[in-house]
Amino acid sequence: MIVKPNYQTTVETYCEQIASGEVVACETVKQAVNRYLSDLQRVNTVDFPYVFNYDLAELYCTYFPIVLKHSIGEWRGQPFDLQAWQTFIHWNIHGWRNRDGSRRFRKVLCSMGRKNGKRT
Repeated sequence: MIVKPNYQTTVETYCEQIASGEVVACETVKQAVNRYLSDLQRVNTVDFPYVFNYDLAELYCTYFPIVLKHSIGEWRGQPFDLQAWQTFIHWNIHGWRNRDGSRRFRKVLCSMGRKNGKRT
């Protein structure tokens, strides 16, 4: 039996760990987490033009291990399970929507250090 991860829990745990300092992160990552958390608080206010679609965010994160497999190295042929930081990125990209349903974030720049799975 395949156990489907709960990506919302993964993202919430990641945010808590970043905020508490349990996970070491640069200032930009801390700002991204803070923006995500503060934006969630503003979702149902009149002056905030965005909504968060949890079902879409979950769907896009679920895509990775179901469809994609590692193609090189020791993990070759294994499902591509997202790490917490990768889940956070995709959760934000695909979950945030304008009220008309279009994506909030249309361009993304993701930069990371060596040995973080960029090749895959």
